[in-house]
Amino acid sequence: MKAKPKPTYRLDRNIRWLTRRRDGLLKCLRVFGPVVSGSLVLIARTCGNSAHCRCSRGEKHVSTYLSYAVRGKTKMVYVPVDLEKEVRAWSAQYKALKELIGQLCELQRAIIRRHAQERGRRP
Repeated sequence: MKAKPKPTYRLDRNIRWLTRRRDGLLKCLRVFGPVVSGSLVLIARTCGNSAHCRCSRGEKHVSTYLSYAVRGKTKMVYVPVDLEKEVRAWSAQYKALKELIGQLCELQRAIIRRHAQERGRRP
């Protein structure tokens, strides 16, 4: 029977590199502030108050809403004008955080595969 080959330096180096990369990404998590999932959308509507309102002549009232999904159904929350800038930043933070978590998950899977290779198992 053949003896199992010892793990090569390259595999060990790759695991260490992946681990360092993962730890660096974990440190990036500290900079995230408030987040909110969803997208900001503009909706134009008529108020229906009076024939003298500008919306009755075609100039609709534009409002900002945060759109998100719950169990496959779209929900919306009105965003006041004074909060719009902050909510945009929160939404952007959420998207960046989601991307970072995706990268972390991919690194974790790579570490698991490398570890399995090092131990002589199928990945």
